[in-house]
Amino acid sequence: MVPRKGPYKSSYNEAMFEEALEAMRAGMSSREAERTYGIPHQTLSDRLLDKHGSKQGRPTILSTDEENYIVEMVLLMGDWGFPFNADDLRHFVKSYLDRKGVQSKFTDNLPTKRWVECFLKRHPSLTKRTTNSIKRSRASVSREEINKFFDNFIKSAEGVEPANMWNYDETNLRDRNISLLQPVLCFI
Repeated sequence: MVPRKGPYKSSYNEAMFEEALEAMRAGMSSREAERTYGIPHQTLSDRLLDKHGSKQGRPTILSTDEENYIVEMVLLMGDWGFPFNADDLRHFVKSYLDRKGVQSKFTDNLPTKRWVECFLKRHPSLTKRTTNSIKRSRASVSREEINKFFDNFIKSAEGVEPANMWNYDETNLRDRNISLLQPVLCFI
């Protein structure tokens, strides 16, 4: 047998495959189906007998339900203005596995960057993109609105130690940048 060079490309599509399987179910032999449809007879036989099952490859660390839950949480956090990057996702999953008390195949329960790539392929609703700052129309405020904000802030911050205040707003401020800012928390 001569080794293949490059990726394997089949000369048949799924519709042809289904047609060949129907013919075999109706009584056609796998060899005859191979000659008629150009699909290897062993491939047809394996599919007809469901020898390979629906999923191939190593099973995922998390169940389908757990992965769907994580996707929902990541999308929700994005809607709230806290988009995840690859490291955030890895640490979120690590935290989940630690709280669940599971010792996974990941070193110290921290998924690898390769796992993130595969996770994103399995869940196309998550995409990699750059974060956007707020639109100019949302950012434009009047002097009166700014003064009202600070009047409210003074009232809400009364009696709160500066060490207990954090500033999170809608301008894509990330956790790792907080140390560069004076910690301030405001609930308005």
